[in-house]
Amino acid sequence: MPIYTAYANYFATGEGNTHMVLVTYAQNPDDMKLKFIELFSDYMAIGVEIQEGVIEQPPVLTGALFEAVSNSAARGGWIDFYVQFHVNFS
Repeated sequence: MPIYTAYANYFATGEGNTHMVLVTYAQNPDDMKLKFIELFSDYMAIGVEIQEGVIEQPPVLTGALFEAVSNSAARGGWIDFYVQFHVNFS
């Protein structure tokens, strides 16, 4: 089963900025989108980008964290990585 990276960035004036990343195994991109929706909601999945493989996604999956996820996948580990980063300066 292939591994995918799904990424979305939601922002609105007064609501802040939310980055969401999911890296896990899925049957295909449609299956990956369903997994993303389960975690973050169908509204947040409107602009989701899905790519096969472990893809670096600033600002939440970079540097040492990206290396750890990439290396684990390369070694055959089961990956189920997700993060939501929200900031609001209003």
